[in-house]
Amino acid sequence: MAYMTLLASVSSDEIASIRADVKAVLKPAKKSCVSHYFVSGPRPNDAANLVAEVLDGGFILNEAFWHPLRPPMFRDVNATQTLFQSLTSDQYALDFDVLRADDWFRSELDRLFAIVAHASTNGLCLVSAIEPPADKERAVHVRVPWEQHSKTHGQPSVRSFWQRILGG
Repeated sequence: MAYMTLLASVSSDEIASIRADVKAVLKPAKKSCVSHYFVSGPRPNDAANLVAEVLDGGFILNEAFWHPLRPPMFRDVNATQTLFQSLTSDQYALDFDVLRADDWFRSELDRLFAIVAHASTNGLCLVSAIEPPADKERAVHVRVPWEQHSKTHGQPSVRSFWQRILGG
């Protein structure tokens, strides 16, 4: 099963805040999501490897976060700009053309490129988190860094989770 990778562009000040206090809630300038399949599935070429690195690379946002796959990660402004330069370089152009031939990959890549471009051009950091697991036993221990988490009520339903991620 492939999880969704949740992506957000946020300021350096917000990164510093949540690294100092895990209870802080990020206020992203932009949010998106891309399938984690790029990481867990087959990687047919170097561009797919680069996408996997974009989705799962970086530094741990705060050691107190937990997820069964990996904690939320971030890239600082310089690393985000370097990633954008790599994603748009001639070195990977043919590989991305091969991936974009498939409608599903094209849709995923378009969302990925848009959020990385937004962060890069606006001098923001890139944060990635994995969506909470479907089972309630583990989901109650997972918090997306730009979501409030209620220990008394657990995680909200998956439907309301996606409404918040994609709708607002």
